[in-house]
Amino acid sequence: MTTVDAFNPSPVLTFDAQGIILESNPAARAAFSLEGILTLGEFLPAARDLDLGESIQQGLQIWLCAQHSDLLYRFLLQGVPSESKGYVYAQDISDLRIAHADLRAILEVTRALTQENFFHALVRNLARSCGMRYAMVGTYSEARGGHALPVAVWQDGLFVDEDEFALTGTPFRTVLEQTPSVVTIRDETLSRYPGCAIAQRLNASSFVGVTVEHGEGERIAFLGLFDPEPLREGPPKDVMLRVFAACAAGELQRRQAESRFQRVLVTFEQQLKELSCIYGLAESLRTRENIEAICEDLVQLIPPAWRYPELARARIILDGREYTSRRFVETQWGQSAAVVVDTRARGMVQVYYADDVQAAMPGGPFLASERKLLDAVARTLGEALERREIEADNRRKAIILAQERNRLETILRGIGEGVVVTDTRDRVLMMNGTAQDLLGFGAREPVDTDFLSHLKDKEFCEIWRETADAGSDFAKRDLRLGGKHPRTLSVTRSRIPELIQGEDCYVTILHDVTKEREIDQMKTDFVSGVSHELRTPMTSIKGFVTTLLRSPDMPQHLREHFLGIIHEETDRLMKLIEEVLEMGSIESGRAVLRRVPLDVTEQVSGAVSVVTAAMLAKQIIFEQDIEPGLPRFLADPTRFHTIVCNLLENAVKFTPQGGQISLRAHREDGVLVIQVQDTGIGIPKDHLDNIFERFYQVKSGTRKSAGAGLGLFLVREMVKLHGGTVTVESELERGTIFTVRLPLVIPGPETKPDA
Repeated sequence: MTTVDAFNPSPVLTFDAQGIILESNPAARAAFSLEGILTLGEFLPAARDLDLGESIQQGLQIWLCAQHSDLLYRFLLQGVPSESKGYVYAQDISDLRIAHADLRAILEVTRALTQENFFHALVRNLARSCGMRYAMVGTYSEARGGHALPVAVWQDGLFVDEDEFALTGTPFRTVLEQTPSVVTIRDETLSRYPGCAIAQRLNASSFVGVTVEHGEGERIAFLGLFDPEPLREGPPKDVMLRVFAACAAGELQRRQAESRFQRVLVTFEQQLKELSCIYGLAESLRTRENIEAICEDLVQLIPPAWRYPELARARIILDGREYTSRRFVETQWGQSAAVVVDTRARGMVQVYYADDVQAAMPGGPFLASERKLLDAVARTLGEALERREIEADNRRKAIILAQERNRLETILRGIGEGVVVTDTRDRVLMMNGTAQDLLGFGAREPVDTDFLSHLKDKEFCEIWRETADAGSDFAKRDLRLGGKHPRTLSVTRSRIPELIQGEDCYVTILHDVTKEREIDQMKTDFVSGVSHELRTPMTSIKGFVTTLLRSPDMPQHLREHFLGIIHEETDRLMKLIEEVLEMGSIESGRAVLRRVPLDVTEQVSGAVSVVTAAMLAKQIIFEQDIEPGLPRFLADPTRFHTIVCNLLENAVKFTPQGGQISLRAHREDGVLVIQVQDTGIGIPKDHLDNIFERFYQVKSGTRKSAGAGLGLFLVREMVKLHGGTVTVESELERGTIFTVRLPLVIPGPETKPDA
């Protein structure tokens, strides 16, 4: 045995190839009874089947577990070839096994959290883990004279029922009053607590208790254990008891919260019924034209709002007339509230319960909130009646003023432009329908509101105030309106003295110039785009031509490459010029279709061939699905080719590397349907209505796509020339689908091209 092993606090033994125990250190001799044991097999039976010689020769490590003197050990057999022997190292793992059992008990309890049987699981595991006969979880309340209410009880392997009992003279009171929270009473339970019925019944010798506290430290319950046998040690499993107590605290608080929530829910449901009654009354006041209909509605709305709706009856007495709910009966259980109009009582609102309500609620059926609700209903009804009478009087007075005002408004409203009349304080006096539409008010005329408060254009508001302060007018000032669809209005304002009732007013004329501004901008963008589109190929052509002229001895393959580029750029110029000319002919009405019989497959194949190189360059997957047997149909071949080709080119342009494009064609109810779908970047929804306009291009941040913005415009116009339609569906980052529908005109035997 080495010096190290001799001083090793853990047991160590050595053995040879035949399993003979050679040496053991003091720790091994103290832990194990080794007298008379000569071989490793006698000491550790699990090692009898091992080839110990091979283990030593190979330097193997072998782990074994065995029990000695009620303790569980883990053994490591380590072969040492250089010493021709092996070592046995032992480790006591008894505490690990006990801890494992405790953890299993805690896990079982935590799994039962929020379940109805949680406290059953708690007391069962508490008794088993501590090895005691009796376990209880109980709550207590000082407000009830210091009584305890058992929640769950485990005794001798069964769940039992315990009645509520006083804490005085029981060890549970000691648990709740002493610190620390775990209290242990050994061998003296009966003598210290002779009045504890549970201890006497069990002939208890020992007791263990722990308090249950909520988050703020207040003690709300306790765990208690009894056993006839005295405890041999101190508080058993102190940590585990505290864990169980924490679990119990959390569950008790959760259940208390649920109980409070149920009470709140009942109150909320009652309030909801009352609010429904008030809301129904408000709706009736809004929609009903006369007070009689409102009273008829109200007597049906009141009973469902009371606590016992099936027994409640309602009655309204107003101006000598009576309105009642179904099966009305007047009983001793009633409430009334006066309907007051202009400080004079005009009637009352009443609620009665049927005679059998006493069985449902001893001591009287009505709630305080129902009394308030009845008062609110009567008050609201009186205010509504008073308001309607005032409104009727005001309507009579307003007729005269309206006649005078109508003469002026008839003139202003008949004007096709937007007209707003304001006073010198910028308050709106009148606004015609056109102005309401332009400013986004719809059918609501914002009379008697600050006109400038509805405008977000700070520059325009500043000009308005400056000219108003100077007493001057202004003409054709731009007013920019925000919102989902921004617009621009041209505004002219004039001051007219004594226009309405002797007061100076401003008459403002609004003219929508949004389209004109957009067209101006599109023309500017078009000129810029066309200039750029022309400059780029022209620069390229000029550069390569200059290079060819200056290099007569240029290699043939390089010359052909440059000429190919010049040819491609020339095609780009020609395509752009053709698009501009085609747009001109369409807008001037000179465009004429030359229909001839066409084969769909041939035409589609021709268009696909134009974009094949571009798709290959971007590694785009292309799929084509053309319904077999489609008949030849009449169409202009050049324009049909342009339609399909422009849609495919558009898809290639906006589909990223490695994307997918599909083209489908089929017949549907006498219509040829062609769909081009891509997995490109998609089109924002607010651009979908404009993408077929000429010069229109979707901008992304500060960038916009290359081109003049004519491709989709030409597609739409050429489809319309054929009597068809084109639509678009798109989702950002998911792709776009263009659908073209053309009338499937089948050529007859003597069909000739259109003139």
